[in-house]
Amino acid sequence: MWKNIQPVIDDLCRKTMDHLDCHIFFNYLADEKTGRFHLNAFAGIADEDASKIEWLDNCVLDVCGCAARDGGHNMAENI
Repeated sequence: MWKNIQPVIDDLCRKTMDHLDCHIFFNYLADEKTGRFHLNAFAGIADEDASKIEWLDNCVLDVCGCAARDGGHNMAENI
């Protein structure tokens, strides 16, 4: 079992960005206890900006929230 998986997730995030040639990437995980989404990994935005979106309500993530609820994924271009 991984003791600290976050460095692996961060590395995968950077590799995904390189592969997709994207400039910003962020990933949220659903937190069943709070019913909210927690920022799991990000790149291309400042830490200060990431802290502002660390926790989001389900209604804020309408499309992404449905993907998270249904176990799917969502990729948006030209945001």
